[in-house]
Amino acid sequence: MINIISFFGVSDIQGDNEKDRIEIAVSDSPAGPYKDLLGKPLINKFHNATQHINRSAFKDKNGQYYLFYGRRKYFNTAKLNDSFTGYIVFEDDSTLKEITPEGPFVFLRNCKYYLM
Repeated sequence: MINIISFFGVSDIQGDNEKDRIEIAVSDSPAGPYKDLLGKPLINKFHNATQHINRSAFKDKNGQYYLFYGRRKYFNTAKLNDSFTGYIVFEDDSTLKEITPEGPFVFLRNCKYYLM
């Protein structure tokens, strides 16, 4: 049974011509061992001028999971499918949305969303 899901970044890109990615590792224990969930990157392109760092997953009150990542003033979010193997398209047909302000960690309290 998978209890731990880790979204990890490989490298530190500054543009589309450099290699970087976000991958997913899973384990049934926080101490590991971890294995690659997809066998390929979940994200492997430079979207909205942001790097693949400061990753965080968030589960909304309706059960929807989101991935947040980015750096400085550029952050992206994506709706994750139930198996964490891809995305659910947003209402505007995008898969990755640029968000601001900076804040890879999200939580919900008293019906307000906080990005920290």
